[in-house]
Amino acid sequence: MMLDQFTRFASPRIQRVLEKLRLDEECYNSELRTSEREKLVFPVRMSTPDGTTALDAFSRDASSNGLGLIAPQPFSPGARMNFELQLGDSKPRVQMECAWCGKFGDAFWSSGWKLTEGQIDVGSIAASEEVTGYDFRERERERFAIPVVVHQKGQRPRIFGFTRNLSGEGVNLIVDKPVAAASFCMLEFIRIDGERCDIVAECVWAKEYGDRHWTTGWKFPRLGRVEKFHASYFDIG
Repeated sequence: MMLDQFTRFASPRIQRVLEKLRLDEECYNSELRTSEREKLVFPVRMSTPDGTTALDAFSRDASSNGLGLIAPQPFSPGARMNFELQLGDSKPRVQMECAWCGKFGDAFWSSGWKLTEGQIDVGSIAASEEVTGYDFRERERERFAIPVVVHQKGQRPRIFGFTRNLSGEGVNLIVDKPVAAASFCMLEFIRIDGERCDIVAECVWAKEYGDRHWTTGWKFPRLGRVEKFHASYFDIG
């Protein structure tokens, strides 16, 4: 999809943010072409083999032999972790070994993992993704895997999540706390180079996704509409 098609429904300011995110994805897509990975975005629960440490991450891509992840901590190549792939009501479990790890922004790391045994059913995951991505019907969107902080009005806890798909009209997020529909929030996107880009968006629908996450649909202000909110409105320092 060309940049003009990707951003033509957005305001000039939103266009600039989306173009930056799109260029990041173009660099990442060039890596995907050299492998058999497919862009599939879903939550992942990771734990050490002894069960003493657990954390949440999300996938960037998947193949039958492994996953690409973004996680809030680094991993050493050769480290092994247990994975619970959180696909709504389905939670297959596998064990994988870290093949590589690199910085992603100022608070995340990107890593590649390979299965120690068995295979991942990429076809079933892709089918599940299409069911939960029903907001695709309004306009074609691209699959993006970007960390996002959702800022609400008032002193409420910030919500953390990641993008599943994105267009000039809006974005689909999976988040770790519920968001009220018909509410405006500041979405803070974290780029791989550490830059943080914010866009005000309206949550138009929200739905439970498994027992620990919510999938949400967001609409960006249309072309020519004045954004009346700013960072201070959402208590962002």
